[in-house]
Amino acid sequence: MNVDDAAVMDSGKRKIEAAMVRNGRIRGPEALLGVSPRADLELLLGVAQTHDHSESPATQRTSAALGVKWAFWRQETGWSLAMSALWEHSHIDRRVSQDRWNEKNASLMALATWVRPEGEKLHANLGLMRARLQAERSVLALWGLGYEWPLTHRWQLVAEIFGQEKSRPDRAIGMRYALGEGFKLSGALGRGNDRRFGQLGFAWEF
Repeated sequence: MNVDDAAVMDSGKRKIEAAMVRNGRIRGPEALLGVSPRADLELLLGVAQTHDHSESPATQRTSAALGVKWAFWRQETGWSLAMSALWEHSHIDRRVSQDRWNEKNASLMALATWVRPEGEKLHANLGLMRARLQAERSVLALWGLGYEWPLTHRWQLVAEIFGQEKSRPDRAIGMRYALGEGFKLSGALGRGNDRRFGQLGFAWEF
């Protein structure tokens, strides 16, 4: 999901996530490695490489990100609260004109998750992102709402709506399937801001 939850892994756990993403004419893989050095903290390293096929040859974007999530209030049911910070650096290669430049983003998010005894979960995000593209700088508000419905002990339905300041909301719906202990497959499709987007991937926690 694009909307984050307020949960972190148990102390000593690790996870690997990978997905093939499509956002309008932009396509490419992304991957994430996470570790939990203690029960309330999660550290993240992400990489991605996408190609914008609206131009020929396609514009290439290579990104690396560092993240940290602090879950300062955790409950099995009811409300859990957390804060997350993310730093991202991207290199853009516009091959059609031979232009190259860098983009840097930093975001700070407040996360809340409400869990029902039946397993349903509501997620709420609110935060700010500071973006720097060449000499231009901007600060944008971010928000998101997401919900998870356990259909069976293996299948989950997820839905979300999210966005940022100066743009209309994006909406997505998807499914998760628990293939084995700690291993899940997922897929989602969405629409918003005059384009369609989606992803297909997996998550493995061990």
